[in-house]
Amino acid sequence: MSINIIIRLFLIVAGLNLLGACRPDPLPQALQALERGDLTRAKLLLQRDSEINPGEPSAFANLGVVQLRLGHTNEALSAFRQASSLALDDPRPLEFMAAVAADQGQWKTAAGYLADAVRRAPQSPRIHNALAVAELETLCPQAAQKRLDAVLGIAPNYSPAVFNLAMLNRYWLNNQPEAKILFQQYIKLSSDPERVAVARRTVADIEKAPRLAPPPLAGVREAAPPPSVTPAAPPVVRHPQAAAEAYNQGVRAHASGNLDRALQEYSRAVQNDPTMANAHYNLGLVFRARNDLAKARTALQQAL
Repeated sequence: MSINIIIRLFLIVAGLNLLGACRPDPLPQALQALERGDLTRAKLLLQRDSEINPGEPSAFANLGVVQLRLGHTNEALSAFRQASSLALDDPRPLEFMAAVAADQGQWKTAAGYLADAVRRAPQSPRIHNALAVAELETLCPQAAQKRLDAVLGIAPNYSPAVFNLAMLNRYWLNNQPEAKILFQQYIKLSSDPERVAVARRTVADIEKAPRLAPPPLAGVREAAPPPSVTPAAPPVVRHPQAAAEAYNQGVRAHASGNLDRALQEYSRAVQNDPTMANAHYNLGLVFRARNDLAKARTALQQAL
């Protein structure tokens, strides 16, 4: 199971009044409309507020939230960029932009936004935790581990980082004793029933089989034969956007224990992008959980 699900589960909860103060303008009415679920009216009021107060970041930040809930990604990003440029000490617009990029599979972009957010709030465990996920995707497990250790140095009981570090040790670093300790710590700290259930199941799995079977190693190869003239292989057809969407849905299903749906979505991801290593890797974990070791081996070799 990949730990990149946590950027969606724990990254940020959209506070409706992100940056605003009490001012005689359309903002209070917009927030009331948003609380009622009237997104269209909220958008119109916030657009008006941004015209009345073009130097205030609150209207743009809240407009970004509304546009995101309406599914208008480009408009949301534009609003968050404007809010970020006006509120140079506030990391939250950058966090929203990072969440959008991560959801689209653009992890390098997400990591850049989060690195900027960390500079604005260097002691925020939430931002460091999200950046750890992005660093896992763009750098290596060791970089994510270092970042998560730093998070727990700032906030030792920050449960999302404890969960992420447990997952990292379980599935990426293959340090099962440490994973078990961290999952047990998470169970004591967290009030999230779904994640606690995952942690309990994983502890039970570790106790049954303390070590995950490592991916098979490549054997020593003999010298390659002289090259022969062969027809050029057809180019790999990739659809990165469709692959990222399927992969993210697979991760959500995997985290909730729905292995059938996870298998379906990961398979769709590798069909759309055969080079997506994480999808092959997670597919191998699903096959292993279903005790289909031959397919698990094939998927993990493909990931390598």
